[in-house]
Amino acid sequence: MPLLAVERLSKRFGSLSALTDVSLEVEAGAIQAIIGPNGAGKTTLFNLVTGLLRPDAGMIRLDGERVDRFPVHRRTERGLARTFQNIRLFPSLSVLENVMLGRHCRTRGALLAPLVPAALRAGGDGPTRTRARELLDFVGLEHREAERAVDLPYGEQRRVEIARALATDPRLLLLDEPCAGMTLAETSALEPLIRRVCDAGITILLIEHKMSFVMTLSRTVTVLNFGQKIAEGPPAAVQADARVVEAYLGVD
Repeated sequence: MPLLAVERLSKRFGSLSALTDVSLEVEAGAIQAIIGPNGAGKTTLFNLVTGLLRPDAGMIRLDGERVDRFPVHRRTERGLARTFQNIRLFPSLSVLENVMLGRHCRTRGALLAPLVPAALRAGGDGPTRTRARELLDFVGLEHREAERAVDLPYGEQRRVEIARALATDPRLLLLDEPCAGMTLAETSALEPLIRRVCDAGITILLIEHKMSFVMTLSRTVTVLNFGQKIAEGPPAAVQADARVVEAYLGVD
């Protein structure tokens, strides 16, 4: 049984068909990528899987359990986490506090936790603080915990966001263009971190436009174009697929 199964998912926005009959499976322990031109429906698919949007048709199963009718917080409780293409950190909070807030779904008083950052500065929850520090060490930012997250370089802000997502104890982590806006050096440094996340037992599904990054990391690549799946398979096979070449490069 796959960890994630998307079955004939469709979504329309008025007259625009953003996704049409898209199906895919993600095996536990894998790093899998979704690629495609801008407007192909990649982020729409992520928004449907995580609950930010409701599908018009189709089903989403996490470890065999149907979750497409669950609100976002219930999917998070089931082990689904994500990051966003545009980094979404709390600008007034420190690096450590940002990661601590990621634990709210696993701690008592979860509904109030995001509303009381002052409590974090006053000492917060001991186990939550300890776990947040462990995750900052994991992503290589233990020396930055007291700094404001928005004051960090862009690549390090991305690592804070990944640490915050990991604080929810996910089984499946969705990364929406994790290399967006990064320098070549920052992108190269991100690759071993993603491998460490996978080695820690967390399955990864990512959207990315940097093909060298995708082809090096991924076991399986799914290609979307105009809201439909046009190819899927090992990276080398997908790269050689004429439909993929046409979708990205065009033909005479």
